[in-house]
Amino acid sequence: MSLDKKKNHKLSKAEFEGRLPELRSRLLESQFALRKLNKPVIVIVAGLDGAGKGAVIHRLNEWLDPRGLETNAFLAKTDEEKTPRSSRPGARPS
Repeated sequence: MSLDKKKNHKLSKAEFEGRLPELRSRLLESQFALRKLNKPVIVIVAGLDGAGKGAVIHRLNEWLDPRGLETNAFLAKTDEEKTPRSSRPGARPS
């Protein structure tokens, strides 16, 4: 059964390992199709320290075509992010 027809896209580790070549190929095909349509994609990976974000990013960088792929890391909060939303210019009252 294809992933598209399942409601729950969760795979067991064994099933993932068995389908890895197919999944990797589909990801790359999707990247090429989106590039052909000139559709940009932004993937945001956020989570707690030690949650596996680095492994996910490494795997995407390894699997995808690096042409047109850009990875950015934002370590420290900007001044805007440190300012409470209610104090920002143009903020609407809650």
